[in-house]
Amino acid sequence: MKTISCMNINESLLYSMSAEDWNYKRRELVFKKKDSRIIRLSKNIFFEMTDGNPHLSMEMNACFSQEIYFKNWAEPCIRKSFAEAERFTGLPEKLSS
Repeated sequence: MKTISCMNINESLLYSMSAEDWNYKRRELVFKKKDSRIIRLSKNIFFEMTDGNPHLSMEMNACFSQEIYFKNWAEPCIRKSFAEAERFTGLPEKLSS
């Protein structure tokens, strides 16, 4: 599977679609863990933007599907592998005690 670099939407495109800067208060919950500037766009205009820019819509769908794939398939497999490896590395310590 090809790894896709998840994208950022070009700011000039967002502003051309009447997006606005949105400043969140300190400690207010947003999607990112660090303080950042958010560019806000209404849902209807967002859909209009993706309809008018099929490449953007395709790139966003590819990024989203990769995230879903990783969360639902790859991440549990990796977690299981680490748990099995941990059991084997702990076995000699238990046998020697």
